[in-house]
Amino acid sequence: MSEDHTYSNTSASAHRWLIGFMLILCFHLIAITSSATAGPLIEWNEQTASVTADVDGAPIEKVLKSIADSTNWEIFVEPDLKHHVYTKFEKVDSGEALRRLIKPLNYALVPTPEGKTSLYIFSSNRTSATKKIESGSENRIGDELVVTLGDDVDAEDLAKKLGAKVIGGIDGKGIYRLKFPDEGIADSAYDRLESMDDVDTDYNYNIPKPPTPVASPEITAFPIDLNPAPLSDDEGIIVAIIDTAVQNAGSPFGDFLLDQLSVVGETVNNSINPTHGTHVLDALFTGVAASTDNTETIVRVLPVDVYGVNDSTTTYDLTAGTSLAVENGATVINISSGGTDTADYFSTLLSNLSDSGIAVVAAAGNNGSSQTIFPAGYEDVISVTAVTSNGSLATYANTSPTVDAAGPGANAAEFAGRVFVSEGTSVAAPHISGAIASGLEAGLSAQQASQVVVEASPVPSTGN
Repeated sequence: MSEDHTYSNTSASAHRWLIGFMLILCFHLIAITSSATAGPLIEWNEQTASVTADVDGAPIEKVLKSIADSTNWEIFVEPDLKHHVYTKFEKVDSGEALRRLIKPLNYALVPTPEGKTSLYIFSSNRTSATKKIESGSENRIGDELVVTLGDDVDAEDLAKKLGAKVIGGIDGKGIYRLKFPDEGIADSAYDRLESMDDVDTDYNYNIPKPPTPVASPEITAFPIDLNPAPLSDDEGIIVAIIDTAVQNAGSPFGDFLLDQLSVVGETVNNSINPTHGTHVLDALFTGVAASTDNTETIVRVLPVDVYGVNDSTTTYDLTAGTSLAVENGATVINISSGGTDTADYFSTLLSNLSDSGIAVVAAAGNNGSSQTIFPAGYEDVISVTAVTSNGSLATYANTSPTVDAAGPGANAAEFAGRVFVSEGTSVAAPHISGAIASGLEAGLSAQQASQVVVEASPVPSTGN
């Protein structure tokens, strides 16, 4: 986020709506414990040869796969090694990092004639390291590619030449989803596409559905005194929730909802229990209410369902859902899900939205590590981690170097006469989105409102 301290005549009102921002938000927090566990987390910066790791008892092969994913090395390990890794360090050089990650095993780092690097892990003899560690994301959809095409490239013609089918396209963006008969054909097509002009090629990745709220009869949900102000034509601040379906029946904020959109066909909208998206809605208006003294607001929410009846969505569907939201007037985007995989087509879209004055807010992740989760980790996205009711960092909350702000990590809301609780950066992010939307209502630009809210919502020190 670039800085702009020129608030002109809106500065006084901007600071008025932020007085007591975090204090009021924290009033809505619930003390909840979490037992989130994390896998092997390794950040390996090859440009600076700097490594950060937080590994708590992971099998050696899982650690080596993380190294392979980060470095693109060819890694071979002695089969059936029974070894678990326990280590934690920050920004040490790659040689020292290897020693700490591999000890007490032996290793050899060998350059190949092709210019690559091979790493061998073994107990006593290098020749016993024969099992290759395969890199690549477990979330990758093997028989799909996502291509971004220049104006002169026809998607259907290209797919036919590659032996694929076009199963999705994003209007006006030149982004298309291609499906192949199998993974091998997709890999061959990727190699062919890499040498073609006017074609950018990337993968599609699965992103799991976030957990649903938990019924908590012992918890009290604090009512929020906020009502939708009447709107005339072209009024209203539209915040898009890119998530599971959002329910209007049963939620105290149903009157704030615009018609739901979907990029995945059938959507789920009727249940005796709230969806994840419905709790995101509640947290968002908690953020709006905490940032204003008014009891009426022109903020409205545009729900975009990217999960439907499925247990996961994809980076392509998140991209398509975000694009659809902007086409329908959204000026703030909230994404409370994500994964460890990056996709250039998604990153480029979000960067372009930021440049055009749209604020994008995303959850930083919940495995209690310094791992970067995307889309929160992209440069032009406001990445939000979570704090507890006493203002300390939540134990489950991620704190990667890309995190920009911290919001309340717990939310209690009434739905159809019962109280449900959610915790995580998934509800911290919409608190921040709601505050930014309130800033837009006060007359700030998206950049100005984002900057003020981020500065008012600092990330607590981890003490490391």
